[in-house]
Formats: sequence, C-alpha cells, structure tokens
Amino acid sequence: MRQWVLSLPKRLRYFLKSNPAAVTAVLQILLRVIQQELVKRCPDAPDNARLGAVSFIHRFGDALNEHIHFHCCVIDAVFSLDDGALRISELPALTRADIAAIQTRVSHRVLRWFVRRGWLEADEARAMRDWHNDGGFSLDAAVRIPGWDRAGLERLLHIGEINVPLHRPVSHPCSPFTRLRSATGRTVFAHPSMTRIYAITCRSRNPMG
Repeated sequence: MRQWVLSLPKRLRYFLKSNPAAVTAVLQILLRVIQQELVKRCPDAPDNARLGAVSFIHRFGDALNEHIHFHCCVIDAVFSLDDGALRISELPALTRADIAAIQTRVSHRVLRWFVRRGWLEADEARAMRDWHNDGGFSLDAAVRIPGWDRAGLERLLHIGEINVPLHRPVSHPCSPFTRLRSATGRTVFAHPSMTRIYAITCRSRNPMG
C-alpha cells in the first residue's frame, strides 16, 4: 500500500475552505488520475480495472495552520473481474519520474476544473502551469508499506483515523462490498458492479495532519 499526499497551491486553498464541492472535485480528480496511471502501468490490467483506496481529508498542517490536503492510501495493484473471478494486477515499481508525471496531470486537471467553475481565470491557470513545481502543487508518494507488514499498514491507516468522527471504522469494508478471494488466495473486498471508483473517504480533524 502506498500513501499519496496531495497539497494545492495557496492560491487555491481558500476555495477548499469555503466550498465543499471543490474538496470533493479535487479528491475525485486525484483518484481518477492515480487509477488511470496504475492501469496503464500494470502490463496485464484490462482497461476497466479499478483501484482500491482509503482517503482522508486533513484540515491542518504540521504547524497547526489551516491547510486542507489529501491523504490517500492506495493499494499498489488494480482489480478487475474475469468471468466472475477476481483478477489482481500488481503494479511494477514507480519511479520519481512516474510520480512527477502524475503530479503534473493532477495539477492540470485541477486547474481546468477551477477555470470551468469561474474561480480562476484562464490566463491565471496558464501562468500557474508555468510556475516551478507544477504551480505549487505537491504530490508525495514516497511512503510504501509492503503487504506482509501488517503493523506498518495499521500505523499508516491509524494516522488518518485519529480524531475522525465515523459511523464505522474505515478499515472495515462498506456494507455493499463483497468479500472475494483471488486465485493467489488473498482476500479483498469489491463492489459487485466493479464499474466505479470506490474509496472510503474521511474528513480528519487531526491537527497534526
């Protein structure tokens, strides 16, 4: 499992604070781009393969400053159904160049979304794309926990769970999900339709973000 952490430039953070729709849109863009890139990089994955992720929305930074950013714990594999049987396509190693390319795609799509909403002028978006480091966007994916490290996986997910008001633990599957066993004997949870991105999302009040 890999942790993806996305931060937006200060020019856009105001809209995240005042518009829940912007928070939802940015998270959806991030997950879609990650899924598309994972499918593309898994050599045996079909086009309709889906990712598995748990997402946390953090509202504060390390300095206790208000800073909405996104933590997504994503399995380094994609899932699909092959004649009713679960198929798992594992991801080869990601390079820094791969992650940088994903960051660029996310930044461009987010900027286009803000322009369509009328919250950013097209000229401003073009200028931000020319800024250093993709206009102030930051996507970190350096933290990766192997599947055998159960304690490490629990610590990773616990970071996002702290002080999160939940009706059910995020580490448990949502009720519409079905327990499936792959050909390799691993157990995963998948939605019966397998036609959409499914990620459990939590809004974190953890001040240590």
